[in-house]
Amino acid sequence: MTQTKCESLIKHSTQRHANMGVPAIIFCAVLAMPFSLDANAENRTGHTETYDLMQTLNARLHQSTSATLTLEQWCGEHQLAKAPVIRAHVLPSAFKTPEASVLSQLAVETSEPLAYRKVELRCGERLLSVAENWYVPARLTAAMNAVLANSGTPFGKAIAELKPYRKTTNSIMLWSGSGNIPPALFEHHATVYDADHRPLAVVRETYQRQLLP
Repeated sequence: MTQTKCESLIKHSTQRHANMGVPAIIFCAVLAMPFSLDANAENRTGHTETYDLMQTLNARLHQSTSATLTLEQWCGEHQLAKAPVIRAHVLPSAFKTPEASVLSQLAVETSEPLAYRKVELRCGERLLSVAENWYVPARLTAAMNAVLANSGTPFGKAIAELKPYRKTTNSIMLWSGSGNIPPALFEHHATVYDADHRPLAVVRETYQRQLLP
């Protein structure tokens, strides 16, 4: 029954049979309920699929030795840009003093020089993550340090000659799968090592909503 027919029924019942006005209103309200329920169910289904997709990437990053390569594969699979290439946009920021836990993971003394880099990782125009990186320049080559200081090359690509791998130390979910999808979905904290298992960097990455297709 359409809304117009319901309005006609209510008006007719109210005018000619006052005692039937309320049943008519209730009847029309009940007819309208399935449409609302269907919309809510569709919304829940969409959120569930989106959440599952997010968790798929989350799991892949946990298992990956390179977040950059994993994001490039993701970008290509879901056609997020014409060219599935990750670029780092370096954000101007003052040196951020690392916490004691960062120094411990890097196995350095407080007197040993560290470098700090904050970047946006993008695939095309899409912002996939914002990453903070504390690294030990003395454990990289001069050429690697120059690339990191003067270009938009992601950290993992800049130090590729060292055959780096990473271990995730913490994961924080920022969206539970219900309600509106927030700008940031989840965080990863990880330590990056070279082939000799020497810690090179500690990274903190916040993955963004735009990584969703």
